[in-house]
Amino acid sequence: MWHEVKAAHDAGEIRAVEIRASDYVGGGVGPNQSMLVRYAQAAAAGRRVSVFGSADVLHTFTYVSDVAQTLLTVAQEPAAWGRAWRVPSPAAVTIRGALKSLTDVLGAPSPRIRTIPRWALWPAYPFVPLLREVDEVLYQWESDFVMDHAAATELLGLQPAQWDQIIADLAGQVRTPQRS
Repeated sequence: MWHEVKAAHDAGEIRAVEIRASDYVGGGVGPNQSMLVRYAQAAAAGRRVSVFGSADVLHTFTYVSDVAQTLLTVAQEPAAWGRAWRVPSPAAVTIRGALKSLTDVLGAPSPRIRTIPRWALWPAYPFVPLLREVDEVLYQWESDFVMDHAAATELLGLQPAQWDQIIADLAGQVRTPQRS
């Protein structure tokens, strides 16, 4: 789709820019939009966290405020148009590390984590459409999924939120669950 939009931009038919982000976290992002929020709710409640893929591979999470800042910046910068930008995001973390940071802030016990292998999902595919969708993106949770946002940092001067700020926001969300 981006190639079609880019071609229209290059032809002068439209002005376009694409913003790419990893998994969202932050205010307004509920458990139906973020695996980390879903896992965080279980960890904060002291329940065992069932993780798809691996809890120990690196994963980039993108703070929604950083998405908004990136959108605002590229919209106001004509030199940024006509290309795709990755939203600056904090250093990749593991699910285990993210949940440990969260439970430390909450003063809760360390998270108990169980991983669910891909093959264990297969029998449910005919009955649970969401699991079929999970299967399509599970590769992001089975090996490192790290996003490089150097261009947005270097060329647009954008910086990601600090991980501590993101964890504090997440802690506030799980203390006061939001509807999604």
